[in-house]
Amino acid sequence: MKRLSRKMLLLLVILFLGLSFSCSKDDGNDEPEPQLPSITIISPSSGSATVYPGQEIAIAISAKSNSQSNSTLTGFTLTRTFADAGPVIEMDSTLDAKEFEITGLIIKASELNGQEVWTSKVTDKSGESAEASFTLSIEGVAPDFTPQLDLKTGTHSSGNPYVYEDITLQVNLPIVLGIIAESNQESNAKLTHLRIERIYEQVSTSVAYNEDIDTYALDLDVTTITYPITGDELWRIILTDEDGEQSIKEFTITNVITDPGIYIVNNISLGSYASTISGVLDADFGVKYTLTEANDDTEIQARIDCIYYEGAVAGHTLMSPANEDLAIVFPSIDNWTNRRDTKIGKTTLGVTAFNQITDLSQLIVLIQGQLLSGDLDLSENYYSENSATPGGFETGDIFAFETEAGNYGLIRITEINENASNGESFIKIDLKVEK
Repeated sequence: MKRLSRKMLLLLVILFLGLSFSCSKDDGNDEPEPQLPSITIISPSSGSATVYPGQEIAIAISAKSNSQSNSTLTGFTLTRTFADAGPVIEMDSTLDAKEFEITGLIIKASELNGQEVWTSKVTDKSGESAEASFTLSIEGVAPDFTPQLDLKTGTHSSGNPYVYEDITLQVNLPIVLGIIAESNQESNAKLTHLRIERIYEQVSTSVAYNEDIDTYALDLDVTTITYPITGDELWRIILTDEDGEQSIKEFTITNVITDPGIYIVNNISLGSYASTISGVLDADFGVKYTLTEANDDTEIQARIDCIYYEGAVAGHTLMSPANEDLAIVFPSIDNWTNRRDTKIGKTTLGVTAFNQITDLSQLIVLIQGQLLSGDLDLSENYYSENSATPGGFETGDIFAFETEAGNYGLIRITEINENASNGESFIKIDLKVEK
């Protein structure tokens, strides 16, 4: 038998190895490559962006079925993960399409500085899925695009106070809310709406102002009054511009019933020397005494500011005990230890002005205004119907006085019994006097 040559042996070896490789390759155990859908981040194009806290940005994403499997897309999710925190699903949508695209989707970055990863995922009908991500680097401080809103301070030209901060005020007090507003310098967005809300005790809400506007600047005074009932009332001013940006100011008015600084006494009847009604008046408190009580008590004498009488010569008269003529009508006054010197004069004020006085400041403003204008003279310690020009003592007349104690007051005549004989008449008055 012939011995095989070396070349023949090498050929046989190669054939054997080739058969072994072929058998191994065709054993049926290899798995096919997965046919995945595709998903692409279009924007941000680099897969990352640097933004400020809370910034809104537009993103765009596209997805397609696998070209070989052509399996329909069935779902899409968008998830955000900030730093080491767990993922939060921002969008979860059902699909039924071969292709899917989102353009101009507005998302908002975290309010904190740090890295935030947004992951989009698409799933097809066969259960295959694909993911794509982009990263937001959140840095710095968010710019302020809100419109400028300021509240006026001080006193309005009407004399009523501007309110602009937490404050305690009298109920039913006239007040002014003064507003100065401008568009944001960066956005230059027009101001479009102003709303003023009043929320009493966090329960009852009313609207003091609610108007559309169309301007770059606003200067507005809103006059109103404080709440008529004691308690806290939250005031909220909301200014909106055309970009939807808002500026809000809030303050609380604590409504109280405070000491008004005046005594108010109504329906005081004062009678002349022959009347059964006494005309002896302590005007500092609106208290009336009989002449007998005053004659017998020096302390009462020291409180009497004026006495009313009517006579043939002077007619209706209010006179201070210091006036010597009063002792002619009431001789016992000559024996008084203390005879107060109260100044009395007639004003040009009307009944409406008198009725609107609720506190000391209003009383003083009216009386001082009358003195400065020359419509009031408080140099005499009496006022009589026949001795004064013009005459007085008609229903609705308003008289002013200044007591020896330096307290200002007003008397309004509300009633006169016109046909009474001299010495028997009486009048009715309302009194408002400084405490």
